[in-house]
Amino acid sequence: MRKKIMLLFVSSLLLISCEGERGEQGPKGDGELAKVYEISVDFTDPEYSIRYIFSESINDSDMIVMYRLDHIDNRLDVWEQLPTLSQSIGDENDTFVFYWFNFTSGDVDIFMESNNLNLVTDPFAKDQIFRIVVIPAAFAENPNLNTSNFESLMTSLKLGKNDISRIQLN
Repeated sequence: MRKKIMLLFVSSLLLISCEGERGEQGPKGDGELAKVYEISVDFTDPEYSIRYIFSESINDSDMIVMYRLDHIDNRLDVWEQLPTLSQSIGDENDTFVFYWFNFTSGDVDIFMESNNLNLVTDPFAKDQIFRIVVIPAAFAENPNLNTSNFESLMTSLKLGKNDISRIQLN
């Protein structure tokens, strides 16, 4: 009886210790996480531009998407993707404002342009809030990734409000 139990034990041990085929590669580590920065800026004469320097360089293959807080509707933030379409400030001179950006692996520049910068009022130049989203290449290559809507993008990247780093530049 002991021999049978011992044989059963050894057989079980051999079966358990066998290795099967290798599984699929798991998701990449923390280096592949998207990052979101919120910055509040004032555009002033003569540059009408702001530079934000990343605390750590991003990869050359990463993608940057940027949004500007356009207004608040029923306590909900309304974000518009940059570059914006020309916005009329509603004066008799048909003054418009246009926001755009460019970036390197070390920084991002945000620009405000107008056909008459002297007529741009504070609501378009002061206390402007932007969100910079750094999307790793692995996510950016997804053809179903919708970057036109900030909330949809946050959901796709599995990010929440607590994942946004808020930075005051001025």
